[in-house]
Amino acid sequence: MSDTTTRSGMLWEVERILSECENKPQILLMENVPQVHGEGNKEDFNKWQLRLEEMGYKNYWQDLIATDYGIPQTRNRCFMVSILGNYNYTFPKPIPLKLKLKDLLEDNVDEKYYLSEKQIKEVQAWNAYEKPLETMEKTDQKNISPTLTTRSGAYAAGMILVKNATKKGYLEATEGSGNIPKVVNDLKIRKLTPKECFRLMGVKDQDYEKCAKHQSNASLYHLAGDSIVVNVLMAIFKEMI
Repeated sequence: MSDTTTRSGMLWEVERILSECENKPQILLMENVPQVHGEGNKEDFNKWQLRLEEMGYKNYWQDLIATDYGIPQTRNRCFMVSILGNYNYTFPKPIPLKLKLKDLLEDNVDEKYYLSEKQIKEVQAWNAYEKPLETMEKTDQKNISPTLTTRSGAYAAGMILVKNATKKGYLEATEGSGNIPKVVNDLKIRKLTPKECFRLMGVKDQDYEKCAKHQSNASLYHLAGDSIVVNVLMAIFKEMI
């Protein structure tokens, strides 16, 4: 079980720690992308659960999406709660989404967060592959943020459409024109700011300010994209009481 060449090194490091613990923790909480139990990883996922069961844990897992717990972000993650002893666990039920992406956007955003003409051309070329323009259009219509990532590039931090915020125009692929763009009135492209990303992870502004004091923007984007949505965690914890 210690072969890290084919399995997550971090995951099997947890196994080592648990094996060496004289008093094992009563509750384990693990989070990963849904692909962890996908076709290519199902065998290892089942082996991991079996190993925990051999240690006395009972496992409960479920995919939870942030939009079901009050945060307008399409962040879908697999959570597994493992409890030592004869206990049961039920994952929290979804709640209505009241917040919209626009509710978490800053009022005044620096011009540096808006795409340059060069970047717009890159988006135009990129649209044939990852279709960021289509993603932005869906984001605008649903008022829900795409899933945040750990990357901090011009597009990786999450691109959105905003109204009347800069002189730059927004380019959109027109119907039947392939990648040839047109200008849409009063709509522009910018990436989310680090503060907005933290808001979309359920972090309060005062806590973000403390974190941002000694961090670069690239580091802040990474921290947000690598975190767990606070609202989802709190909902999971409340079911443990």
